[in-house]
Amino acid sequence: MFKLLIVEDEAISREGMRDIVAWERFGIDRPDCACNGAEALEYTARHRVDIVLTDIKMPRMDGMELIARLAERGQPPLIIIMSGFNDFSYAQTAIRYGVLSYLLKPIHMDELEQVLRQAVERLQNPLCASAVEQELLLRFKTQAAQQADALVASLARAVCERDDAAVRAACAGMTALMEQGGFTADIYKRLGFRACFEMLKAVSDYTKSEMLYLDYADRIALITSARDAQQIERQILFCAGELREHIQEVQSSQKRRDINEVIAVIRNQYPDSALQLSTIAESLSLTPNYLSTVFRKQTGKTFSEYLESYRMERAKELLRDVNYKVYEVAYAVGYTSPRNFSKRFRELTGVSPKQYQSETITG
Repeated sequence: MFKLLIVEDEAISREGMRDIVAWERFGIDRPDCACNGAEALEYTARHRVDIVLTDIKMPRMDGMELIARLAERGQPPLIIIMSGFNDFSYAQTAIRYGVLSYLLKPIHMDELEQVLRQAVERLQNPLCASAVEQELLLRFKTQAAQQADALVASLARAVCERDDAAVRAACAGMTALMEQGGFTADIYKRLGFRACFEMLKAVSDYTKSEMLYLDYADRIALITSARDAQQIERQILFCAGELREHIQEVQSSQKRRDINEVIAVIRNQYPDSALQLSTIAESLSLTPNYLSTVFRKQTGKTFSEYLESYRMERAKELLRDVNYKVYEVAYAVGYTSPRNFSKRFRELTGVSPKQYQSETITG
């Protein structure tokens, strides 16, 4: 009969499992129990144990450390993990130490019995390959693919947001995923291609640049010449950097177009005393805050300063015509009060509108 040890810190689960399974059907003696990894390690040093059925999260010594310590002794027992955590790192460690199976809690009796049959089969014929071990490897690869999907999505989002730290973190995460999982450079190259194309798609949609794929095809092709994960990561970062610059150029160009439109409105509608930035922003489907900030950065003046400056230049042109009265000029350039117009004209030019008109005509 084979010997099995249950390692579980919850007494109800530990005793319940020992009592509910018909162990003799599998050629296994009624198991002994340990409440943590340290107790299990001590027990296995004094008794023969063929199979260890262990939890992961336990006090004193957890299941992962127990597995590692048993492996250090050489010829460890078969290990079956039971855990409520579907954690990728646990699956990695399980594969590294040749764990037979990884059961997720709550454990179904048919799953446990299937694993026990395969454990006994492995003990009876050590050379046989375990189907459960293959399932574990498949689960590991599936989780790796899910993490890769998340990292690629994070990378594409970070490029559009021009978040360099997040871009580097996503690339480093992909490299670590490939190296820790033991994947080949060819697999990483395929992941790199996919990452670059997802970045291109995201940036193309974000900037409405339909020909972006053609412009960056050569950049992506450089990944094929990479020899290892670090070189692939550098190529992805290079592509991300190029796309970041493209976004910056597109945004700068768009800002210039926005400002040019505002200036065109000012030149066409400056006589309107009700002309305001908020109404222009609404007509362009932009927010006043954005337009105000961009306008000042591009022109060096606030919207109000620019509008007043333009009105004063137009006022000077009109004042050169002796047929225009000062109050007519004031109304013509968008002022509702000739008095306020005259006051601002003097503050900005150093002379009154009447003096300016007189000096211009006589000069």
